[in-house]
This record gives sequence, C-alpha cells and structure tokens, in this order.
Amino acid sequence: ASSNVGRFNLLSVMSAYSVAAVFHDYLYFTGAVSRKLADVYFYELLQDSGSNFYNRFKGYLGVRLFGWIAWRNHRKQQA
Repeated sequence: ASSNVGRFNLLSVMSAYSVAAVFHDYLYFTGAVSRKLADVYFYELLQDSGSNFYNRFKGYLGVRLFGWIAWRNHRKQQA
C-alpha cells in the first residue's frame, strides 16, 4: 500500500511541477513578460502547488542560472 501511495505522491508532485514548468516555458517562448518575471511566476506556481522550499529553490535557481540560454534562443528565433 505504501508503494502505491508513494507513486501517487510522486505523480502529484510531478504534475504540479509540470504545470509550473509548462507555463514557464510558454512565457519564455512568447516573451510575454520579462525573463525575471517568468522565473518569479514559476517559483510562485510551485509554491501555490505545495512544493517544498527545497524543490522550489532548486527549480528557481536552475532557471535563473541557465534559463538565459533558452530565453536567448527564443528571442533569436523571433527576430
């Protein structure tokens, strides 16, 4: 039984992360807001979905450190 509960919790966390990640990717792709604001929205969506501080911080740090690559590529494609 704990195995099934563990899987359900993992899927639930992954689903919440996926929603935040897809929305973040959409904002990066469209450039609808600044990169920094897109990253803040990503963090806030993770927070609203119940993600713990450690996972929120890892995700936010990742997009702040490496998101410039995707951001730059999307801006070049739209130019």
